[in-house]
Amino acid sequence: MRPLAQNLGKELKQEKEINTMRIDLFLLHDDKFDDNPRKCIMASGKDLKAEINKYIDQLISEGWTKRKLTFYFIKKLGFSEATCDSLVYLRKEFYHLIFLKKLLLLSNAYNKRFELQDKIKYLKANQTPLRVFKAVKFITPGLCKLAGAHAADGTLHDNYFCVTDGQKSNIIAFSNWFTKTFDIHLKVKSIPTSTQEWKVATTLKVYSRYLTHVLDFPNGSKTEIVKMSQIIKNSPIKMQIAFANGFMTFESGFGIKNEVELCVLSKNIIDDLEKVFDNSNVKFVRMKKKSGKYYRIWSGKLNKTEAKNWLKFFEKDTYKYNRLLDFAAGYSTIPKTFEEAIEILDKAFPKKPNNKTCLVEILHAIRRIRAGTRHDLKSAAGLKDFGGPWNGSLRPYITILELTNIINTKIGKANGKSCQIYEYNPSLEIWRLPSTEVK
Repeated sequence: MRPLAQNLGKELKQEKEINTMRIDLFLLHDDKFDDNPRKCIMASGKDLKAEINKYIDQLISEGWTKRKLTFYFIKKLGFSEATCDSLVYLRKEFYHLIFLKKLLLLSNAYNKRFELQDKIKYLKANQTPLRVFKAVKFITPGLCKLAGAHAADGTLHDNYFCVTDGQKSNIIAFSNWFTKTFDIHLKVKSIPTSTQEWKVATTLKVYSRYLTHVLDFPNGSKTEIVKMSQIIKNSPIKMQIAFANGFMTFESGFGIKNEVELCVLSKNIIDDLEKVFDNSNVKFVRMKKKSGKYYRIWSGKLNKTEAKNWLKFFEKDTYKYNRLLDFAAGYSTIPKTFEEAIEILDKAFPKKPNNKTCLVEILHAIRRIRAGTRHDLKSAAGLKDFGGPWNGSLRPYITILELTNIINTKIGKANGKSCQIYEYNPSLEIWRLPSTEVK
């Protein structure tokens, strides 16, 4: 049996964690912008009306009448008599957050606001588009992932929010986080001017208020100043990891070199993520000075165990998660045709704008010559001299082709010298490719 002192210590720690993760829903109201009842955020819940009535009954016992309360709230809120009358007489399904706050202040019970907020189940903005949100009253992993994704790639201007990405799986993940967190589905759309960009977008005030008033994101540009929200920093490490998951899923890279890479303009966010990585016991390297305009963190060359440790920072079934898992667990997809293999490899390792070649081009080159040295391979791919011992980064492409069983490597001779000879393996049945799905 756990000693009493230990039980008490554990309970106090749990209570502290709960309190640091608690969200004050009254923060969602903005006195400047919510200057009439049609602009306010409103709350509802099965037991909320009874809780409000408790405070109204208390005030009546102290000498107030409902009529006097109506005129008190007309003065305090600037709402019409009809609106305040319906609030005091509990004729509504949804109640303005600012009304609930003023009611508690009048009752000298503002320190009990979380007891009242515990009765709130739903939130909505009292203007179009009329969508009812599940009230998020505590910091959750889903909310942290949404915050991380917004920190990485989100755009917020007034109530307009949008997040875009070249990988549809990332946008689907964001939509799933949103649904799980707020019980509202956001439709994933392709961007009309691009066949390789996807997005979700909203004009929902409740969500924009969570971003700005709870999670401390600025309205407008944030690229050079973005940071982890203070309320998430104060939460347990699993919430900080969830934030990093959302950020890394959208912002980082994991490419042909099988290294996790992160390159950002904000020193704040790189400092925050460095602490999370350090507390999560993953291998990484931090560049202390800027590289051009950017701050960088990268994993360095990973082994399979280290790669598995990094998986927690990427959402399952997204592009980068699959790439990392492929490396950690080994490739397993068997292509039915050469054309299908090309599609899979091109999806998994696409050509980057600043790259002189790509995996598929190297595959076509080795298939043409059947066997040869790296110099033969370079010539077959139509590449000029890159410089360096591997003719400019051919090694990563060779490594992937070896891991997929597309080529075999052996020691041979060329020009009288011992060297590595690469042989194309035409047997598709023993090829093992990444898990990227072809669409």
